[in-house]
Amino acid sequence: VVFLIGLGLMALLRASPFGRSLRAVQANEVRAAQLGYNVQRLRQAAFVTGHEFCGDVAGAEADALWLRRANEEAARFGEAPYDAVPEACRSAP
Repeated sequence: VVFLIGLGLMALLRASPFGRSLRAVQANEVRAAQLGYNVQRLRQAAFVTGHEFCGDVAGAEADALWLRRANEEAARFGEAPYDAVPEACRSAP
């Protein structure tokens, strides 16, 4: 689900004026600057946007690893898997 959301956001970003300006900077920085784009600001925005996607993916991966480890520990002790327990029945950590 997170992958599809990220893929959709990247498609929207690519089709937006911001995405087109990033592609212009990627193709030719000098020409993009001559067209009036602030190349330094766009490069910084691309850096931040890329790392935002990386952070989202890392967070989803960490959550998936935690859930898998919690389920393995539950199975080892003969308890119900953590994702099978309703939210209202879980004890607060």
